[in-house]
Amino acid sequence: DRRDLLRDISNILSEEKISVRSINSDDDKNSMLIKIHLHIMIMNLTTLSKLMVRFEQLKNIVSVIRL
Repeated sequence: DRRDLLRDISNILSEEKISVRSINSDDDKNSMLIKIHLHIMIMNLTTLSKLMVRFEQLKNIVSVIRL
């Protein structure tokens, strides 16, 4: 768990003017990982790619994937 992670994610979404439909998180105490699931509205794949790169650059992010 990293302090201010959700704030950092929210700031990126706000800067990119991305609408969030839902956000959920699950934590695994054994692995000490948190999975954050975002349901967002974007206009195109270019925007999605840019957003994923920005998330990957955040401290302590292990991976960013599209489902």
